[in-house]
Amino acid sequence: MSLNRRSVIASAAGLGAPWVHAEARPLRFAWWGGASRHQATLAALKLFEQRHGVRVKAEYMGFSGYLERLTTQIAG
Repeated sequence: MSLNRRSVIASAAGLGAPWVHAEARPLRFAWWGGASRHQATLAALKLFEQRHGVRVKAEYMGFSGYLERLTTQIAG
């Protein structure tokens, strides 16, 4: 097999696209706040999903317990 420019470019193109075989998974988006903020955020997420074709898992809660949950998620 001879190595030429086209075969090198074709090989490099295949290596640069691992996302082609990736599984589509939703993004997680968490926030805290009152009812009006909750409704506004859900509306914004719905628009984002429609425009970009990306699913978003909404995780809403009041401020009480939010920081503890966030800290636990960051720690793993």
